Amino acid sequence: MIVSFPMYDWPEIRTYVDRFWSRLRSELQKHIVTDSDRQFIPEQLDRSDEHEQWHREDLLLSQTCGYPLITSLPETTVIVGTPNYLCDFSHDGHYASPILVRRHDKRHKLSSYGDSTLAFNSADSQSGFNTLKSLLVDAALIGESHPVFFSDSVCTGSHRASIATVAAGDADLCAVDPVSWALAKRFDKAAQELRILTTSSSTPALPLISCANAIPAQFEQHQWRQLVIESFQQAIDIDAREHLLLDNVSNISKNQYRALPVSNLDMITQAKAS
Repeated sequence: MIVSFPMYDWPEIRTYVDRFWSRLRSELQKHIVTDSDRQFIPEQLDRSDEHEQWHREDLLLSQTCGYPLITSLPETTVIVGTPNYLCDFSHDGHYASPILVRRHDKRHKLSSYGDSTLAFNSADSQSGFNTLKSLLVDAALIGESHPVFFSDSVCTGSHRASIATVAAGDADLCAVDPVSWALAKRFDKAAQELRILTTSSSTPALPLISCANAIPAQFEQHQWRQLVIESFQQAIDIDAREHLLLDNVSNISKNQYRALPVSNLDMITQAKAS
């Protein structure tokens, strides 16, 4: 079995991520009946490629993004809860993405950035890509007759790198999830160079997932979901709140994620890698 928490596993807080898993593991083990199932709960987090992990049959617990959840993850993926975070633009299991530009950029409307360069973490990111595309669709800035908005783009590989790319002047704007923005303001000088242009609409936040085939045999899916939510909340202590910004866990159904708007419009020309 494998467990991972890849979405906010920044080096500066990795010690606290590991400590949180240790507490969560202990809480889960209290409710596991057999020794054989207990020993399959790993002591250490798996920090290999998360996209590969999300497709594994032995995925006991991880956290993913809403966009791949509904577009590419297997049907055996079970949502077991959606964490809430102590930061702006995050509430009740939902979040909005800040759209960031340089602090001294004189443009104040998204519509003014059509001749600009977009930095984005990944084209399969809800918070860094799809949510911005939805903003452009809703504002009629892209459509079937004009599917491309930005004149150039850079695929950075992470929200943190997108922030640095815009701050350095190698791109003009980026969309990031609010937890990454809160962490960047804490750890990165680059964040001081940016301001919020606008925010996206609110959507369900990053869910905790399990593969149905990895859930211990003593639990039905709804029982496992309830156990994870309760154990997760029990594991949140002062350190988790301060360093990981964890608050509590909401129960959001897969159908609510399936309602995310997904557009096939391009928004960008072929992206360069940073």
